[in-house]
Amino acid sequence: MPRLYLIPSLLHEEGIQHIPPAVKTTIEKVSYYVVERLRTARRFLKIVDDKITIDSLCMLEMNQKDPIWVEDVTRWLQSNVDIGVISEAGAPCIADPGAIVVHLARQADYQIIPLAGPVSMMLALMSSGFDGQRYTFHGYLPVKELALKDRLRTIHTGLTKTGYTQLWMETPYRNDNMITQVTKALPGHVHLCIASDLTAPSETIITKPIKEWRNKKIGKRPSIFLIGHPQQP
Repeated sequence: MPRLYLIPSLLHEEGIQHIPPAVKTTIEKVSYYVVERLRTARRFLKIVDDKITIDSLCMLEMNQKDPIWVEDVTRWLQSNVDIGVISEAGAPCIADPGAIVVHLARQADYQIIPLAGPVSMMLALMSSGFDGQRYTFHGYLPVKELALKDRLRTIHTGLTKTGYTQLWMETPYRNDNMITQVTKALPGHVHLCIASDLTAPSETIITKPIKEWRNKKIGKRPSIFLIGHPQQP
């Protein structure tokens, strides 16, 4: 049976220790890849296996503006070749594209093999001190201030009513504005965790009441934001 491998990539170039041996073993035998971004995927493959010949690989980029890549993937699936899926950072299909390929592969009777590796929202949740059994991930929030304010209040309502930890992400250059908007929109006693540069030497994971985040900055760093209830003994 042909296989579709869901291959986790680096969150940071210096985080290679977070990529398990099974990923390298898979890369050594797969020649067809569907990727979120060609340049990033090529660099990742070379970091994992410096002996790999990139030009010998067949690679398709998942381009939402031009769906012709879906037709190419379908032809690969009809040929029963093993395929790897690689996202920009972290695991495919988790806050990243790839689910379309999985769906097509299932229809083609492929075996789907998810490989372990770093996932930013899971690493942030694990280290936040919040409830890790019940949580809601919101992806990216609105950019415009009024819409963002409304969404933050809705997220806080979800925490209040359900107790579920609430997670979201932001584009790095808007991180500091996100902190400002959170401190304006939400009560100061609510706990906010910001996990930045996960798996990098500069990694920071800080949980404290929102009132203590006022006038704080973290800069342009890949980050996950969480609000939740610190778990008590």
